[in-house]
Amino acid sequence: MADDRNIDPTKGLLPLNALEIDECNRSFITRNETLFCHKPGDEKVFKAWNMKESPFKMLLSEKSKKVTFLSNGSDHLSNYDVETGKLLEQLHITNNGKEVLIKDFSNDKRYLNLNANSIETSYRVTSGNILAEFNHDPRTKVKTFDLDKITSSSVNSKGFGYTSILPSVDGNMIASASDGIVRFYSEVGKKSKNNIDLAGEKIYGIDSTKNKEWVIWTTKNYICIIRSSFKDEDGKTFDAFQKTITKIMREKHMPIMILKLLDEDLKKMNLIEDKVHFTPAKFDNIPYTNSNLDHKYITTSTNNFQISWLMKDIIKAYENFHNSEVNYANIKPLISEYKFNIIDQKFNFESSPNLVIESNQDSLTFNRFLN
Repeated sequence: MADDRNIDPTKGLLPLNALEIDECNRSFITRNETLFCHKPGDEKVFKAWNMKESPFKMLLSEKSKKVTFLSNGSDHLSNYDVETGKLLEQLHITNNGKEVLIKDFSNDKRYLNLNANSIETSYRVTSGNILAEFNHDPRTKVKTFDLDKITSSSVNSKGFGYTSILPSVDGNMIASASDGIVRFYSEVGKKSKNNIDLAGEKIYGIDSTKNKEWVIWTTKNYICIIRSSFKDEDGKTFDAFQKTITKIMREKHMPIMILKLLDEDLKKMNLIEDKVHFTPAKFDNIPYTNSNLDHKYITTSTNNFQISWLMKDIIKAYENFHNSEVNYANIKPLISEYKFNIIDQKFNFESSPNLVIESNQDSLTFNRFLN
């Protein structure tokens, strides 16, 4: 296995690796061209197989029987059998018959890995200023999909490229672009319902709560959070995927909230703000079968520090904001220091206090500090 200890997350470069957690809380991690699996309660690392490509993103499906990879600078998605390591197929993406660079991909809905009986899969891909969705049946011989011929596609007419996409449990879509705007789509192929802008900052990741009430996106040294679900005059709930919310955000004084490290935190961490580079922030997981439970944390990291904010503190501060479009929240985070740089982190599937941290060393760290 190649030694990647020289990876510096503060430089904002995509490492050639990916991290995913399945419904059994098994951790799947790729390092260069090798896939590893960690089982809960077992420190042994199981080397699965060599992929002959270096993915930076993966999606598990069919109860973790299949995994889909996207490699950096690739024009295709690769589907592998998790148990055997066999390459099942490669799905090539073109535009007018020419190969294109895929920036990001997802399924059409969140948590599809829980469905073991799904044969046909809907994928969403971004390439340049195109966001497209296509259905794929592995039983057919069709392995190439042309963006120009896909009917379900949204084109950013201003020419800015999409950078990250995130589906909801019911098929809505959040997309960030290189112009620093976060767009909310009811479905791919339709015009975005909301375009939320904050000074054109580059966006490194997006996430939302399961019920879509809260949405966050990560820039270099701060995290933006908005409430995206409201009630109308009749008491009916609507969200940013259905109606324009910018007006109601102004009327209800519900601005974009900014989470960042406080001056006292930076001093304690011996960092200056310019050296902070957050990894994509995430909400903790809650049981898929119970949407009534509340999320407890937002977590991110920079350098060798793990950083989390309590949702109860965020909601309290958000409700106290008045008469401003953007507010910097004076909320003290939970900070843990490690002896290694952190590349990524994910919460266990349905266990909020348990966080899996991916380091720039050759192991995963299982952590329980979020209690």
